[in-house]
Amino acid sequence: MDESFRSNLNAIVKKSCKTKYRFYTLVTSDDTFFEETKAQLEAEGHTAVQPSEFFLSEDTSSSLLIILRNEDIAEHICEVPHLLELKKSPSVQFAGIDEPDDVVNLTHQELFMRGGFIVFDRATLETLSLSNMKKMSEILQELSRTAKWKWMLHYRDSRRIKENARLSAEAKEKKHFLNWCHEVGLLEVLPYHECDLMSKDQPDYLSCLVRLQVQNISARYPVFITGETLQPTYINCTFIFNESE
Repeated sequence: MDESFRSNLNAIVKKSCKTKYRFYTLVTSDDTFFEETKAQLEAEGHTAVQPSEFFLSEDTSSSLLIILRNEDIAEHICEVPHLLELKKSPSVQFAGIDEPDDVVNLTHQELFMRGGFIVFDRATLETLSLSNMKKMSEILQELSRTAKWKWMLHYRDSRRIKENARLSAEAKEKKHFLNWCHEVGLLEVLPYHECDLMSKDQPDYLSCLVRLQVQNISARYPVFITGETLQPTYINCTFIFNESE
């Protein structure tokens, strides 16, 4: 009974979704999987486009679907052309698939839907004043009215803040404020991982941000705040705010 109901409901939804859209599939190998995916969608009347055609439509309501194979996301997400520009556009949606017919059958996973998270590099976090922490929490609260936003804090940085709280009144206030942010859901202290190793002076923030994006797959905007000049590989994956500029 449940399977029959699900099948009938799926048929009704597919029938109602008559709008044709443009799509782009991130191809990561010569596997026939990708050609099969394209053929399935074109058979339904949808149009495959190349990256050079992403932003040619003057109609802002013209939908564009970016398709990724789920197993490719962790390793290849930064290879999606114009990824950040695509995320800025409300007419662009992302789908994760396991089978070539997942989108046609509406069994795909919706990716990068709304909201986001913020990560500071270590040096910038250490110079962040209590006043600026409060301003950022206000921004996160405002953004979270329409979609979930969080500040992601590394375990090692959390420990350092706690240790510094013994040394000055301001550091103690910072610790209390971050505890409040954690209690109300604005702050998440990340589990101990490679970035927190004492042997590492500088974490591999790019790898960490990609991992966080995969772990928080519904978040649309990963934001990295730093005072450093970054390699070009960062630019297509993460929204960068350089506090020194």
